[in-house]
This record gives sequence, structure tokens and C-alpha cells, in this order.
Amino acid sequence: AAALRGFFLAVPDDELVELEEDEFWHWELEGLRALDFDGNEIGVLSEVIESPAHDLYVIKTPNGREHLVPAVREFVPEIDIEKGIVVVKILEIDE
Repeated sequence: AAALRGFFLAVPDDELVELEEDEFWHWELEGLRALDFDGNEIGVLSEVIESPAHDLYVIKTPNGREHLVPAVREFVPEIDIEKGIVVVKILEIDE
């Protein structure tokens, strides 16, 4: 594996492992419009960060602020690839 570090690996779509209904490839999620629970557009899902417990979605707002959202149903109740949206709950922290 170390010999391949830094290389790009491309796999044709028809050769990808079939995912479960609520599973997505990271590249399918990046770029989705992020909506709040009321349907207001709040930004874009710019990155997926893998972590031991669960993935984190980076939601980038129009003003450049980034929010980390745990990829669990409580915070992400809906992902619709065809509509190009992800519904997320962002917690605001008073500073």
C-alpha cells in the first residue's frame, strides 16, 4: 500500500460495491446543498471527515464559516442525492 501512496485510483461505477439504502460514497455527498430542518438553505456539504465513532460532515456557510455535523440520524435526518440536498441540524454555540 505504501508504494501506491499519492496515486489516484479510479473504479468504474458498475464495479463499485453495492451500498445499503442509507449508505453513500463520500464523493456523492460532497457538494450537496445543506438545508436546515425548516428547508432553508444554510450552505454546502464541503467535506466528509472519517472518525472512529462516525463520519463528520463539514457544512460551509456562504460567509465561509464551517460547522461539523455528526453523520447520525439525529443531526442528519435526510439525504437526497437526486435532489442534491442534505438536511442537517447545526448546533449554535454562544461565544
